[in-house]
Amino acid sequence: MPVDFTLSADRRTLRVRVDGAFTFAQARECIAALRGSGGGTLALDSLRFALDELTTMNSAALGTMLYLKERTGARCAEIVLSGCSGQVRDVLAAASLERSFEIQEQRR
Repeated sequence: MPVDFTLSADRRTLRVRVDGAFTFAQARECIAALRGSGGGTLALDSLRFALDELTTMNSAALGTMLYLKERTGARCAEIVLSGCSGQVRDVLAAASLERSFEIQEQRR
């Protein structure tokens, strides 16, 4: 499964793990999963994207990350993109997403 969602037991942390390519198909999967969760705004304290296994991404992926950020509402205190490789980090920087998310480098 290229995209996996895990909501913590207290429903305050949503983890989104993306493996392989993050393109339009996976973006649609993310949006469909959120709509299936009852719609509305998720009241999260933490939104975490695990991108350790991400190999490529496009503008649909960037838009989806911003959409998920918007869906969490203003109370989300922590939005983290973890495990970013050099190439993924460069794409995020080119899109100026460093201002919207905390970006953590991939561990070696």
